[in-house]
Amino acid sequence: MAGGVPSGGGGGRTPSAVSDINITPLVDVMLVLLIVFMVAAPMLDQGLDVNLPQTAAEPIEPPPDKITITVSVDKDQRIMVNKAGDDDASGKLVPPTELKNMMMSYAANPALVTVNVEADASLQYGYLARVISTIKSAKIKNVNLVTQPLQDQSM
Repeated sequence: MAGGVPSGGGGGRTPSAVSDINITPLVDVMLVLLIVFMVAAPMLDQGLDVNLPQTAAEPIEPPPDKITITVSVDKDQRIMVNKAGDDDASGKLVPPTELKNMMMSYAANPALVTVNVEADASLQYGYLARVISTIKSAKIKNVNLVTQPLQDQSM
């Protein structure tokens, strides 16, 4: 047994404990966690990618005493609803058949609700009209279309 731990028989020496800390397992775990978070972080952003049309309209300031709901519709006709002040800041993906029920649940008092519709510039007009009609069928009167300012003012 060459190279082994000396036994207590001959030289009077007792084996000593290793006093160094082995940090290799700690580094391995940290690298695995880093990779997991790097892969999972892009999945946490669940908002819709909406390319807003450009107009010369004035920005709308939401009244402080009203409930503001944002309805986003992307080019693939997916609808996401986000109520200002909700815990889930990214919103909820809603099937078109459930949009009216969700609007009615948010709009207990429809006069105090403002809905801002963010629709992709490439979205079909007919689909956008149906979405706005569904929102208005929940007795909500204040419906705004959100746009972004013109980049080129020559229009």
